Amino acid sequence: MKTRMDVIERSIALLRTAYSRSSRLSTRDCMEITGLQQRSAQRYLVELQKLGYLQSDGSTPRGYKATDKTKQLFGAQG
Repeated sequence: MKTRMDVIERSIALLRTAYSRSSRLSTRDCMEITGLQQRSAQRYLVELQKLGYLQSDGSTPRGYKATDKTKQLFGAQG
């Protein structure tokens, strides 16, 4: 059973990866980082986008990049 701490740790790992890379974060990347299945990973990424931590790159398939909000979490100036 997943706890709230598992969700937080999963989110931090995903956002740290998005922050540290210059390339886009894909659903497959999310699946590898979080251990989620494809549809769950897609929903997870969309939810982090709605919260303002990721920004869609508008491509198909969809990719994501860290927003200033995420960069501030890891000490970068927005």
